[in-house]
Amino acid sequence: MGSAVSIDMKEFAKIPYLRAGLATDRTVNIVPLWEEGSWSMWIPGPQGLFGTKPAEYAEGLYAAREPARPDDLCFPFSEFLWKHLTWPKFAPLDRSHRGP
Repeated sequence: MGSAVSIDMKEFAKIPYLRAGLATDRTVNIVPLWEEGSWSMWIPGPQGLFGTKPAEYAEGLYAAREPARPDDLCFPFSEFLWKHLTWPKFAPLDRSHRGP
């Protein structure tokens, strides 16, 4: 996973799969979004998040209502961790699998 960056909470409103008001002091995982047959991605920059539309996403985690490809897998336990272990109290557990 990437490194932590401080972003103004208002910026999270740009990302459709996030509820910006719930970000507060949580770690927010920003991943690409597969929606209506195309990719969207948000990248932190000096002026906040900027959106881009990559042509393809080769490999990794992404948000979607349905898989981008028929052979993509959904792991409900990983989804649970991603949603619930992002509070400060649990963040060390979430980072434990990432290494130093």
